[in-house]
Amino acid sequence: MRSAPKGLAIAVLIAAAAVAYFVWKHEQKAIQEERTRQAEEAQEKRIAAQVKEMASKWNAITDWEGSLDLSDTTQIFTVELEKAIVRPGPILIYASVDDVKRMGDTYIVQLSGTVGTVDIRYNLRCPNELAEAFLRAPRDFQDFAVVASIDHVEKNREPMNAASDSRENEFVFVAEGTCKAATFVGSYGPLFQNLGLT
Repeated sequence: MRSAPKGLAIAVLIAAAAVAYFVWKHEQKAIQEERTRQAEEAQEKRIAAQVKEMASKWNAITDWEGSLDLSDTTQIFTVELEKAIVRPGPILIYASVDDVKRMGDTYIVQLSGTVGTVDIRYNLRCPNELAEAFLRAPRDFQDFAVVASIDHVEKNREPMNAASDSRENEFVFVAEGTCKAATFVGSYGPLFQNLGLT
């Protein structure tokens, strides 16, 4: 009869050990998640500081999007976007790199950005050292904060979906100018843009 309590005690010990292991494992997971969150927050702060420093150095206009009436984005006219981004000084934009090419001795960096639901393609002349920085950036997240002087803007029609048979077009603005400075922001670009961290 003594073996039953001994077997019960062993079963209780095994169950307690299993519970302790699962509690420990859960705590370790929570600790790791907190460390990851803190590392991401620190990286976000470092990038935000780099962007602010770059914008400040070039005296870039960071709030130009506020001058656009985005309540009805289908009615943005070229003249309205020109007023917002063709300025005496440079502006700060967040955009993804589409291509880097050369035209003679000049590099052209082509970027895509969005303001509200308005698509803007940027074709920016770029010094060699900046072009090299765009080329060295990781290819999985091509988002950059860019200080650029915009010379002019035009509105082009593009097919809405190249794979569909639709004959409809959407308007895309094309802005041309000069890239003054850039910093890689990875996946943080939309966050900074949406939260106004610059």
